[in-house]
Amino acid sequence: RLVSDWSSDVCSSDLATAGDGCRERATWKVRVHEPKLAIAVTRPQKALLNEPTKYEITVSNHGVIALTHVEVLDELPEGAKFISASDGGRQQDRQIHWLLGEAPPNCNKTLTVELQIAKEGEVVNRVTAKADRGVTAQAETKTQFEGAAGIHVEIDSKDKLAVDSEGDCVIRVMNRGTGAAKNVQLTAVVPEQMQVISKGGPTEATQEKQRFTFAPLAVLAAGAEETYKFHVKAVRAGEVKLVVDLMTDDLITPLHEEEAMTIFGESAALGERGASAP
Repeated sequence: RLVSDWSSDVCSSDLATAGDGCRERATWKVRVHEPKLAIAVTRPQKALLNEPTKYEITVSNHGVIALTHVEVLDELPEGAKFISASDGGRQQDRQIHWLLGEAPPNCNKTLTVELQIAKEGEVVNRVTAKADRGVTAQAETKTQFEGAAGIHVEIDSKDKLAVDSEGDCVIRVMNRGTGAAKNVQLTAVVPEQMQVISKGGPTEATQEKQRFTFAPLAVLAAGAEETYKFHVKAVRAGEVKLVVDLMTDDLITPLHEEEAMTIFGESAALGERGASAP
C-alpha cells in the first residue's frame, strides 16, 4: 500500500526468477494526489459596535480527489457574541463549529456567521478547516470596530415673547451614541423679527445677515454635550421660527430642527408715533 501527502509519481518494481534461470522484471507507476483544502474569510474593513456583523467563510477543495469528514471552526474573538450561522453552525464553548462531511473535487462551500462585538478596536477572526488524513487549512481577517455617534439637538426658548423684550434661545447638542462625533458644525438662522444681542458656543461663529455658522467642533465625545446660546430682542410681531442645521462626518444629510415662537404686541416707538397721529 502506498500512502503520500503530496502529488508525485511513485515507482515500484518486482523481479521474478524461475528455476531454469529465467528472470522477468515488472515495473509500474502510481500517481499519488495531494489533498488541496483551502479556506478564506471575508469581512467589512470597519463595523459598528453592538451591531450584527456578517463574515463569509469559503471552504474549497482544489484537488482532484474528494475530502472526507470536513469540518470548520471559527474562534470567537474576545468580546464577541454569537448571533447566528448558516448551514447548521453551532457554538461550542468559544468556537463556532460546522460539520460539512464530504467535499467533492474542485468545489467551494460558503458559510456565513454573524457576530456582535462590544469592544472597540481591531478584532481578529481566525478560522480553521480540517479533513481526514490530517489535512488542515487556516485563515484570519481583521476588522476595525467603532462606536456610532448618536447626535441629538434640542432647542429651548420661550413660546411667546413681547415686542421690545429680550430672551434666550438655547441649543443643546448631545451625543448619546457609543462613539465620538467628528467635525460637528452648527448653523442657526434667527428670524428677522429678532435682533441678536449676543451669541456664544464652543467655537466662533460667522454671521451673514440672520444666518450664524459656527466653526466645526473637532470632536464631541460619546455622552458629551455642548451648548449654543443666542440672547435676542424681539423687534417685530409675528409667528416665527428659529431654524437649526447640524452636520458631522457621519451624517449624509444635515440634522434639521425648528423652534416655533410667537412675538406679540408692537414696539413703544410705533405706539408713540401712532398716538401723535391726527
